[in-house]
Amino acid sequence: MKLKAFILATASTVSIMAWGACANAQTTPEAAPETSADAPADSGAIVVTGLRRSLASSRALKKNSEQIVDAVVAAEIGKLPDTAVSDSLARVTGVTVGRNGGEADSVLVRGLPNIATSYNGRDIFTAEGRFVASQDFAAGNVAALEVFKSTTADQVEGGIAGLINVRGRRPFDFKGREISGMANYLYANQSKDYAPNGNLLLSNRWSTGAGEFGALLNVSYNRFHFLDSKRFIGSFVSATLPGGAGTPDASKYAGKRFGDLIGINYAEHDRERPSANAALQWRPNEELELYADFLYQGYRAKVYDRNMEVPLWGGSQYHDIELSLDNSRVESMTVDNPVRVQGWQAATTGRTDTYQIATGGKWKSGPWTVSADLASTQSKFFLSVYSWDYAFTSSPSVHVDYDVGSDGGVNFTFENFDSTDPANGKFRGFFDRQLSARGRDWQFRTDAEYRTNLSYLPRVRFGVRSVNRKAAFDNGERYNNVEGRNILLSATGLDIRTTQPGFVGETYPSVRSWAGPTSASVRANANSLRALVGFPDGPPPYNPNQHFRANEKSTALYGQIDYEFDWGIPVDGIVGVRVVDTDESVTSSQRTLNSGYTDTLPTASMRLHLTNDTQVRIAANKTRTRPNFGDLNPNYVVNSGTRVEYDSATNEYFRWGGGSGNIDLKPYTSDNFDVTYEHYFGATGLFAANIFHRKVDGFINYHVIKITDDKFTNDPTPDPNNNGYATDTQNVRISAPYNANTVNFKGAEAQFTTFFDFDFLPTWATRFGIQANVTYMESNSPSSYKQDKNQPGVSRLTGNLTGMYENGPWSARLAYNARSKWLNVCDAVQDWGGNPGCEYTKGTARLDFSASYRISDNISIATDLNNLFPKPLRTYRVYMNDIAGGGNGIYNTQIRNEETVYSVGIRFRY
Repeated sequence: MKLKAFILATASTVSIMAWGACANAQTTPEAAPETSADAPADSGAIVVTGLRRSLASSRALKKNSEQIVDAVVAAEIGKLPDTAVSDSLARVTGVTVGRNGGEADSVLVRGLPNIATSYNGRDIFTAEGRFVASQDFAAGNVAALEVFKSTTADQVEGGIAGLINVRGRRPFDFKGREISGMANYLYANQSKDYAPNGNLLLSNRWSTGAGEFGALLNVSYNRFHFLDSKRFIGSFVSATLPGGAGTPDASKYAGKRFGDLIGINYAEHDRERPSANAALQWRPNEELELYADFLYQGYRAKVYDRNMEVPLWGGSQYHDIELSLDNSRVESMTVDNPVRVQGWQAATTGRTDTYQIATGGKWKSGPWTVSADLASTQSKFFLSVYSWDYAFTSSPSVHVDYDVGSDGGVNFTFENFDSTDPANGKFRGFFDRQLSARGRDWQFRTDAEYRTNLSYLPRVRFGVRSVNRKAAFDNGERYNNVEGRNILLSATGLDIRTTQPGFVGETYPSVRSWAGPTSASVRANANSLRALVGFPDGPPPYNPNQHFRANEKSTALYGQIDYEFDWGIPVDGIVGVRVVDTDESVTSSQRTLNSGYTDTLPTASMRLHLTNDTQVRIAANKTRTRPNFGDLNPNYVVNSGTRVEYDSATNEYFRWGGGSGNIDLKPYTSDNFDVTYEHYFGATGLFAANIFHRKVDGFINYHVIKITDDKFTNDPTPDPNNNGYATDTQNVRISAPYNANTVNFKGAEAQFTTFFDFDFLPTWATRFGIQANVTYMESNSPSSYKQDKNQPGVSRLTGNLTGMYENGPWSARLAYNARSKWLNVCDAVQDWGGNPGCEYTKGTARLDFSASYRISDNISIATDLNNLFPKPLRTYRVYMNDIAGGGNGIYNTQIRNEETVYSVGIRFRY
């Protein structure tokens, strides 16, 4: 295993940067060995049409790379396999996604989050964060997604899991004039809403006496209105079933656990993503090429979330009780006169604007190639939150079943009570918040390459990169509870209606709607609501105790050599090192930190060419990720409207909810090792298998800390609306990040891809193709109190199976994606007072279908059907004390119904 310290596989495929070497010297540009018929002879561009060409391009990228890389290449201009970029990433071997709001909203590569994302080889981020969400890239503007699982010294550092490069287009990618685009309509099955989407690309190139010029403009607009519906049981499960006066056989049920808070949550958002990118290229001669790039990403969100919480504590009587088979917990019961129902209606808007401009060029003469790139990114995020809180005017009896139907989960009904009658509700309080986050940077790099003409040392590369990054954050919020004034819904002056029900096509829940205001009326009457609860007009002022700003300056130097020799078989590879010096300043109202550190990141790879079509890669490297700026902010915030809880283990009351940063966080590093076997066959065939290991030191996890907050009081008066607990307390428990011990990830991957273009098969069979991949992963995250040592978010198994059909004008794809269960969180005794447990999400799968028909050489129609035959996402909780007592300790705590999305549209190209 001494090779582990010596070898590393890096990936920068020849075809990755064929079209834009000058922009991507930090990601090892090369000329593609396989070019599209649509590309000019001298451009090396990849412009793919059709599923076969897409597979061939992805395969060429992988085969010819120096690194371990997998890619998704657009089957046509402006057409990735999925409507969202993040959904396309879910098809890549070793990539796992989490889903919310009708799309993949989080991406893990081999179990690791916080993946560095670059656009055309440059850093890009959102506001004060370090990364950008992949779904913020418009699918219509993307030529390819490149997932680098091992990195080289010349690549931008930043992600311990590797790097995802989003490759856009430039005018020299095309022979000449290019006009193409798409227009379609999306329909979401839960929200029952239609949304227009589209993109347009205009590009041309001209030969003049001053050289060749090219210009490109690509604009996109995406809109989606989704509704996710959730039935839930609260995280805390009471250790004792109260036996109020008149409860039959009270002693029989003593100590039986039950979920003491149940309810319904609707996550409904209307989001828009406008975006644009533009590029200019000038090639005055064969040695010199200059360019300028522009990228804009926008995000607009209107949030109509709403919630109903049904407390089951404080009841005068508990009856009709049914226990589980092991007698450990309640399966169903009726509760008379519990604490009144409460909830909220959100009226939130969010806006993000991110701009990146860049200019640079490449000069090539003899054995030398020199490139440079200067870029600036500016990103702003603004959030305005209004939450209108309500409560029932009385406490109806509640009948609850904790596990109903084939999907499980909670269901409840009210006895002789109409939740949709406005007379049964009152105004409880108003939450008001504004948040602003900003980020900007200047980044410069220059790279040089020298071809030596030495057979054993054919190329030397070196370069420098400098970044000056700034970030700032401000937040102001306030809340006032006016429930004691008994203001009826009709007296608030808002537009009171029956809320839109969700759970389309489902049997449960029985209660789906209630009386409440529209989000639009809450936002339109914000100042009158402020006056009603005693706030002055206008948004809340920013809290100086929550402000922070950061300035980070880094300089990176790298050197890298290519080597080749014959070991009975051809062998090649690279050895390199990247040294990064960082100076960091974080300033808050509480503390200022000035720090500096230097990272040395070695990298090495070896590729053994067993045959022309079979190769083995061995790779080792070290990667590093800095903490998010927000995680460094030492200020804390306690969520408004938190309720008082009771910890039986310490006999104390506390508030739960909020968070802080940790100014003493350190960057975390990963030592990575990979071995990959690859075999290529036919025009599109590929079989590859890989084993990998990641050893992460200082991985950032979160734990609960105790603080004292003097903005609250210590009032022991029993609160009748909160189980008789203390009315108020200054003891608060919040979440905070820390550098954990070593976390190990290990696993294996396998993938198989081909169209059946084999001579021995009948003609009809050659029209079909298949893509299949599977990833097995193990993780170990040591902790002094965790009952489960797995890293949250990591599934043991993930996989994809895709069937493809292509014949003349017809093209179709049926894709199945699945992952096994994963851990969400484990709570310690100190978190929940003697009732520790772990929450998991059950394994999930989805089926997507897309098809297109080419009407002519210029026009085609296409349809996409996402999440066919949906099954709810199911979350459950295991309570360790129950297991110790002989019960199975499991409750289905969340059943979430997600959107099914249909789209139909037209594509054109001239």
